[in-house]
Amino acid sequence: MEEGEERERERERERGGEGTARGRLSLLACPHPPPPSHASLSFPSELLLRKPWLPGTSDLAQLGLIFAALGTPAPGEWPGAASLPGYVAFAPRPRPPLAAAFPPGTGGDALDLLARLCALDPGARPTAEEALRHRYFTGGVPAT
Repeated sequence: MEEGEERERERERERGGEGTARGRLSLLACPHPPPPSHASLSFPSELLLRKPWLPGTSDLAQLGLIFAALGTPAPGEWPGAASLPGYVAFAPRPRPPLAAAFPPGTGGDALDLLARLCALDPGARPTAEEALRHRYFTGGVPAT
């Protein structure tokens, strides 16, 4: 490794990057071009809430908010998660109903799409094309 690369890695570690909690943010770690991340939820969920959803102030705080809202991955729900670089086990948390996080009257199709976009396993989340084919967009309910 070149000296400049090593210095950059050290700066990243100091900022909370590689080798620290940020480097362990395995929810977004994947060896292929990433599918929609949890960051992609901010727009649709914030349209419903009219405020930020899961507004973490650090990587660990963000993980805590994600796990509080979505529960921790159940065994078998995210095959290979424990083998990701920097994986850190969190205390198990049950999955609360997603509807509890959103205004009353949020439709089932909207909640189903959000649940799919919120999959903890990045490989289980729909692509943008798949999300646009979801019945939330194709169900025939006219826009308001």
